[in-house]
Amino acid sequence: MTSIKRKIVRYLLILVLLLSACSPAAHAGSTTPASSMNGSCIPPVAALAYPVGIPPSPNAKNTEIAPSGGWQQQAVLPGSTGIDYPQIFTRPGEVWVLAVDAKKVLRYRIDSHEWKSYNTMDDLSVVPRNLFRTHDGTLWGIDSVSFGADSKRSFSFLSRYNAVTDKFEFVTDNNGLLAEGMAISDPIQVTQDSENGLWFFGSRPGDDSVGLYSFDLTTHRAEKRLSFRIGASYVGPVVAPGGDIWFYNGWERALFIYSPAAREVRQYYGLPIFDKYTSVNILFFDRDGRLWLDNKGWLDFADPAKPVWYETIPSPVFLTDNGWFDIRIGDGQVSRYGWEVPSWISQSSNGWFWFTTGRGTIRLEPQNGEWCLFTTGGSPVVEDDNKNLWIAVFDKLYKFQLEP
Repeated sequence: MTSIKRKIVRYLLILVLLLSACSPAAHAGSTTPASSMNGSCIPPVAALAYPVGIPPSPNAKNTEIAPSGGWQQQAVLPGSTGIDYPQIFTRPGEVWVLAVDAKKVLRYRIDSHEWKSYNTMDDLSVVPRNLFRTHDGTLWGIDSVSFGADSKRSFSFLSRYNAVTDKFEFVTDNNGLLAEGMAISDPIQVTQDSENGLWFFGSRPGDDSVGLYSFDLTTHRAEKRLSFRIGASYVGPVVAPGGDIWFYNGWERALFIYSPAAREVRQYYGLPIFDKYTSVNILFFDRDGRLWLDNKGWLDFADPAKPVWYETIPSPVFLTDNGWFDIRIGDGQVSRYGWEVPSWISQSSNGWFWFTTGRGTIRLEPQNGEWCLFTTGGSPVVEDDNKNLWIAVFDKLYKFQLEP
């Protein structure tokens, strides 16, 4: 073979390799997001721009679009009709759903597909208003909701699921500080530190202040750590990786940091400037130790001495025309669109973020910056010990396997 022929053959081989690398078959084993592969994302109401001057429409029920793109229906919630925005938690082999409006807690056994309903606590007609799970997997309730014959009675602020008796039971603190506690937000945000302590905001009847409370899970002793004015909104608290307690004061429109060790509180100065935001609904520390403020952005603590604020570029998936939005844009015109703010944020082990809103549930894949509204149902997304994701929307329970 002459040298010219050898060069031609070599060039042809290179061309074949390049073409095969660009072909769809070459990407059969790639990590293309599921939403990109099957088109499971719901189109936003306004992808690029929206007209102004259109009168706002009254509240209209969203079309019920169930999760797709790998989400599989596992069960139908028993006796449920129109449960909106439930809370959902997992324990080994179980999924728990709190339906506050229906005044019941539901447990689903993954292996046997059996449901059980809990609508009493200590044999009284009481259920928790909020649930949270501690590091050891125990389910706790807070701010009990009474109904029926017990509606005029007062109950303990805390409750706990007892796996031995298979009941929710009231828990009182040893010093009686929370005997008649009252949550000031709904749902109240409870966080656990590394020292076996719970942290939350609350106020007691007759008290003229709101308190940042701690509750020791070992000694059952409660303590009021800080006092603030009543009438303001307090978001949080959340525990930073270093142990400090962060929270947002809506009255002062500022972030604050409480040090449990020093028992001192200080205001955080620096970006973001909260005057440009209407409110902050939720704080969330992700797996990388970044502090998210709703879907507005996050504080990066790569350099703890100089946190950097990253503001997210608003995505159309948070835009909704479902409701009244009296947004003046000049010359008396009113926009028919408004921006949803998440009521819940979580992050799965593969790095994806999940935002629960009134318009639906949204996924963010930070690796490629892809936002996806994948269902019009609003529910937290939680992960079990086997890397399965769970969501409860439209009276049904769905599962997504992160690792087939």
